Order: sequence, then structure tokens, then C-alpha cells
Amino acid sequence: MASRRRRRVDRARHRRRSWPVAAATLTLAASCAVDRPWDQPVDHLLEELARGNHAVLSQIDFVAYPPSHALALGQEAPLYLAKILLEQGRAEGARRLLEVQTRRGPNWARARAAVLLARLSLDLGQYRQAAAAARRAVARGGSDDLVAASELLLTSALYRQREDEEVLDRLGEDGELAGEELLMRAVARHRTGRRGWDADLLRLAQQGRASQLHERAWAYLTTGPGRNAPAATLQQADLDALRQLMEGKSHLAGGNRRDAVTAFEGALAARPRLTSALLTQEMGAAYRWLDEPDRGARSLRQLAERRAEAGVAAAPSVDAAIGEQLARLARDAGDYPEAVSTLLRLQRGADSATARDRYTWLLLDIYLNRAPSLRPPGPSPLATSAASWADPGYFADLYAQQIARSVAARDWPEIGALRAALEARGDAPALLARASYVLARSSQAGLTQLAPAAGGGATELLSDVAVLDAGGYYGRLAALWLRRGGAPAAASPPAAAAMSTASAAAAEDVGSGNDVDRFVAGLFRFGLFQEGMATVAGAPSPLSTWVLREASIALAAAGLLRESIGMASRVLARPLVEHRAGDRERGYPLHYRAQVEQLELGGMHDAVFYGLVREESRFDAEIVSSAGAVGLTQLMPATAADEARRMRLTDPLELTDPGQNLTIGAAHLARLYGRLDGSVPRSLMAYNAGLSRVRGWDRAYQGLPLDLYVEALPFAETRGYVRKILRSTVQYAAIYWDVPERQAAALFYDFPASEPAAPGGER
Repeated sequence: MASRRRRRVDRARHRRRSWPVAAATLTLAASCAVDRPWDQPVDHLLEELARGNHAVLSQIDFVAYPPSHALALGQEAPLYLAKILLEQGRAEGARRLLEVQTRRGPNWARARAAVLLARLSLDLGQYRQAAAAARRAVARGGSDDLVAASELLLTSALYRQREDEEVLDRLGEDGELAGEELLMRAVARHRTGRRGWDADLLRLAQQGRASQLHERAWAYLTTGPGRNAPAATLQQADLDALRQLMEGKSHLAGGNRRDAVTAFEGALAARPRLTSALLTQEMGAAYRWLDEPDRGARSLRQLAERRAEAGVAAAPSVDAAIGEQLARLARDAGDYPEAVSTLLRLQRGADSATARDRYTWLLLDIYLNRAPSLRPPGPSPLATSAASWADPGYFADLYAQQIARSVAARDWPEIGALRAALEARGDAPALLARASYVLARSSQAGLTQLAPAAGGGATELLSDVAVLDAGGYYGRLAALWLRRGGAPAAASPPAAAAMSTASAAAAEDVGSGNDVDRFVAGLFRFGLFQEGMATVAGAPSPLSTWVLREASIALAAAGLLRESIGMASRVLARPLVEHRAGDRERGYPLHYRAQVEQLELGGMHDAVFYGLVREESRFDAEIVSSAGAVGLTQLMPATAADEARRMRLTDPLELTDPGQNLTIGAAHLARLYGRLDGSVPRSLMAYNAGLSRVRGWDRAYQGLPLDLYVEALPFAETRGYVRKILRSTVQYAAIYWDVPERQAAALFYDFPASEPAAPGGER
């Protein structure tokens, strides 16, 4: 006994004596890890990862080395490295990194790592580990979305362990659930013999948009434990119809719309009372995608009749959904009288302003675009309905079409009526600015005389537009016609307003952001660009400007030029005081400058060509449009082939080659420019819509000033094309050629300019 006690004491003494040695060894190991994690230079790893070169990690054995090595790249590095490893299919290395991140690093990184670890364990079928990780994530807390994700993961892990009592305890027996939670409660109820499982599945079918959840539910009902289960809460006929509804939702989730609507039709023919608003919307969308509006309208008429015959109690939202889809399908099938009568009925009984806007839009679309003969007599229906719009922006497309038609027809009273209706509302500045600009310019051109009710003379209207649309297309043009402005466009803010460079840098230090900002900044710092861009796009609240700026810089460094410009555009949309040196250059870069300087543009200013390339492709040489246009200048292959023959080029066409694409695109634009009398707007119209169309428009719109000519164009795409290239041209001319805004805009329209801009820019 004494000898055993002595041995224990000796071992304790040995441990105390050896601890300093062990501590020194650990310190040395940590030091080595900091200097060369995984025997790799830190700077090299960070540089390669920042460029999105994740292959640099492919040769590192993350299982053989301590996961703490990752901390040498930053306290939050294990989280991002784990994400990269998961993309590479290296789950064990990712798991080890996440484990260390849940114990080390900033709290926000620990919380996100815990959630990701729980999800990984769940995907690997390690349900007990997933539950443990999810419990840690729940305990750690964090933002609301992280807590919600942690709770769902914990419930999912328990569900897969068949801990049904705890699952039901967490989900509750009476709560209104949705999605994954609703499916889990249904199955847990069924497995424990509780009532209500079939009602839960019916709610999932009626209220959840078609997804993989419905595929799982259908499998459970047809090949799984629910295959022969009798109804518990529903009637047996309802359960049979539910199986068909789940079949339809499953087909819809898989993209098989034809079999989906067949299943829906069968289920609702048997049990029309199971119809929901969402099911009706999904059916209508499927019929339209299949281009079978007649079948869809017939099916929905029959559904409405069956509901009436079955004595289904009035359900306003469902009845309205059936009516709206019937109206849409009748419209698409060309049965305009039925569509109009249905929409008028729906409009009278609309239970929300949003629904009323939808019905009104559909009616106006029929009156203005499809069946003008059904248009009510009297004033413009667009103007008369304006007072009832809940959201004026919802009608912007119809409004733009009507303005274009009215300018083409010189119907200035129609535009005046639209302007008066919008002015009476007082809450649609962008729409009002457009109508006011058109009226003012038509008056300046001597095409009409403004009535006193129009708000004064042309000068007064343009002054209003400059305020209503300050910084926008119409606002800037109005200011130029008023001879206001002329300095380089969107010049950098004064130092006093923008703060000194030093104080701005201090204020925008990464540490000054919130946890979401820090997380998103890390995504771009470690080259996780796709997730970073998706997170920016889906952020529930605006991210800090410095995050967007850093994202733009990182994307440009990785060669993702299109994405970099998009992120820089987000920065430039922020208040001017938040802009910093380099923001405009990243938003309007001079990529491929050496090639562009060698091009022959026929006297057109380089800024116009840069504007075209920026708006066509965002400098993405590989981009191909849905119509088949290719590369930097978005050339159609046939157009490029014709132009190459004119140029006597013998090389095979490789339109994704930047040099060839720029050469042919510039030659095509220069040829149009020469044939259209050196008119930049008309050259751009021809580039976008074709020379023959421009010849026809020249005849139709003869006598209109060029800016109103653009307003009259029947294609929204071409109208927008000229406007956005003008905006880009003004920016390029200002940033790189120091050309005042008025002189740059005078390349397009006849603004008075003190000096003409140099035709080709300074090369």
C-alpha cells in the first residue's frame, strides 16, 4: 500500500517537474505552426486563397497535422478553410477544423462553426454528434438566423435518431409550423401513433412551395411507413387525394410540370375542398409554362364549379386565387372578355391593396397591349387608375410603354394626363420625372404648348425634374438643358465632406463592422466568392460600405471582372460621403486598354466604346447571353462573321478571344456610326436592335429631338440600352479624360457645350 502511494507521489512530482518542459515544447510547436502552418509559408497561402486558388490546399493533409495550424492564417481561418475543404469533399479535415473553431477564435466564428459542424455531422449520418454540436450552437447563441438554424439542426438530429417524444416536445402539438419542421412533426406523430400526422402533411401540400420536402413526403406516403396507413384526422378520401397532391408537388419539385398538373387535376376533381391558394398558383404557373392556357382555364373553371356543387364554404383567398389564375390563363388564351369580367369582379372584392394592384395591372395590360377595343371610353385608363395604385412602381413597365406610344404618336395630352395623375399622388417621383421631362422637352422643341395645368413652362418643369430625379437619367439631363452642371460627373466628394484619407481608413477598419460584415469580408478574403456574392445579395439588411469595397477589390484581383464591377456599383449607389479613392475606377474600369487604344472607332470617342463594353459584358470575355451573343462586345456569331468578311479577316472566329472580339465589335460599331451620320444614339440603337429597324424608326420619329426619339422606341431594352451607355460614357469621360458632364452628354444629344470633346479621347 505504502509503495503504491509512493509511486503515485513520484508520478505527481515527475509531472510537476516535466510540465515546464512540456509547456516549452507546446510553445515551440505553436510558434512553428504560426511561422509555417502545414510546413507552408503563410503569406503564400493567404495570397493564393485570396485569388480563389483553393487547389493550394489540395496537397495538405489536414488530418495529419494539428487543426490549430489553421489559426496561423487568422483566428477565424478554420471556419473558411473548413468551407473550402467541404467543397473539395474532404469532410474529415473540415470536421477537425470546425472542432477547433468552436473552441477558438471570435464568438461569431465559433457560433457559425458550431452550426456548420452540426450540419456536416447530420449530412454524414452522425446524428448523435450532430445533436451534440447543435446543442453547443444553440447554447452559444449569435444572430437570430444562426439561433434558428441551430434549433432546426438539433430537431433534425433528434428526428433522425427517432427521439420522437423530444421532437414533438420541441415542435409543440398545436403550433402552426411550416417546411421541414412540419414534415418532422407529421412523421414523429405517425411513428408514435398520434393523431394529426395526416393533417400536417395536408398543410405541407397546401401551404409549402414545391420542394424536396414534398418528394420525401410522397416517398413516405407511397413506399415508406405511411404507405398503407389509415387516415387519422382526415377522412380516408382526403388522405387518398393527399397522396395525389404530394405526387403532383413531387413532380413539380423535379421540374415535371406535365405530370404534376395531371396529378393535381385528379386530386382536386375528387376532393375540390382541398384546394389552396398556393396550389392554385402553382397549377396556373405550370399551365403557362406548358403553354396550355386553354387546358388550364378549362380545368380551373371546372374546379370552381365542383367547389360550388360540393357546397364548399366560401374561402376568399382560395376563391380569389382561382379567379386570378383563371383570368391570367384566359388572357393568355386570347379570351379577353372572360379575363376582363373576372378581373373586374376580383377588383371589386379585393381584400388587400397588393391584390388590387395585381388585378389592375392585368386589366391595364389587356386594355393597353392585348385588346384595346375593350378599353373603356374616356380618358386613359392608366391615368384614371393611378389614384388607386398602392405601389406606383408595380406599374412602371406599363407606364413606360404608354409614354413610348404617346411620344411616338405625339399624343402630348395623354402624357399630360399621366403627369397630372402622378402629381396628384405625390409619391411617385421617378414616374413623375419622366412624364415631366418629356412634356418639357416637347415644349422646348416646339411640338406642343404646355397648358397652365401642366405646372408651368418648360423651364419650371425641368427644374422640377432635376429635383425629383436628382442624380438619375432624367434629372441629369434636365440639369444640363438648364445649363446647370458641367463639371466632371459624380466628382469625388470634397475632403471635408468625405473625411481625410487617414480618418476614413480608420473609420473603415474591418474591426469597426458588425459580425455579419466580418463574416462576409472573410468569405472574400479566403476566395469563397460564390458564397460571398450570394450572402451580399441575400443580406436582410445593408452591409457596410467597406465590405462591398473589399469584395470588389478581391473579385477584381481574382479576375472576376463582371462581379467586381457589380460590387463596385453597389458602393457607388451609396451616399457620396461614403465614396473613397478608387471606387469610381473599380466601377468603371479601363480593362483591355492596350487593345482598345489600337482600335479604329471612326471618330467616336473612346468613352462611348468603353461604356458599351461595360454595359454589354462587364468586361467578361467568356460571357454568352441567352440570345447567343458572345464576349466583350456581345456579338452575335452571324453579325461577327459578316463583319469579319468585310474586314477581310482570315483567322477563325473565336469570339471569346478579347482581342478579336474587341476588333470586330469596334469595326461593327464604327460602320454603323458612319452610316448613321455620326449619331451616337442611333448607332447604339442599331447595334442593339439592327440597322433596318433604325431606318424605320428614322422615318416614324422624324422631327423628334434625339432624346425624345429614344423615349419613343417601342423596345424597352433598346431605350434602356441607350440610357445606360450614356451614363457610363459620362463616367468614363469624366474619370479618364477629365471631360465635363455637359460635353460628354453632348456626344449623344444636342446640349450646348463650350468645347467639343476630343473625338477619340486622348490616346
